[in-house]
Amino acid sequence: VTLVLTGPLTNLALAVKKCPELIHHVKEVIFMGGVVQGQGNVTPVAEFNTYADPEAAKLVLEAGFPSLTQVGLDVTRQVLLTDGRIDAIQNETLAAYIRESTSIYRQRYFERNGVWACAMHDPLAVSLAINKELVSTQAFHVEVETKSEFCDGQMICDFQHQWQKERNVQV
Repeated sequence: VTLVLTGPLTNLALAVKKCPELIHHVKEVIFMGGVVQGQGNVTPVAEFNTYADPEAAKLVLEAGFPSLTQVGLDVTRQVLLTDGRIDAIQNETLAAYIRESTSIYRQRYFERNGVWACAMHDPLAVSLAINKELVSTQAFHVEVETKSEFCDGQMICDFQHQWQKERNVQV
């Protein structure tokens, strides 16, 4: 089975704690969370999902899932839903629904970033379960900070393999 998580990793961490052999029954885990190159969205370094429960994120990263793919803000911020993209949808009913259902989110994104659009955080994670070719990934060892006053929830990616630890996440 493929698990796609679009919120804090609390439920998956609890499931692994109750049933550690779960990792052997899951083909892959794709999660939207963290940021390994760039700014956070809830603190200068942390994305909301990892910040909300950094201990759960750490447990999931260390659980040993056979395939664990992280879809972070540094990627999702490159996938913006703009008016032009909505206008390109040929089904007018669908286009109107998307325009209406994302209007508040696009307004907030404009207020914060000066761009009339919105990032497609969760849809990109779900899309990867359907089509892996949408992004390219690379395996790295990733940790989550859990004991810092200023950096809780920060994902730290060992890009240079300095820790010499097993690569646990496709980033």
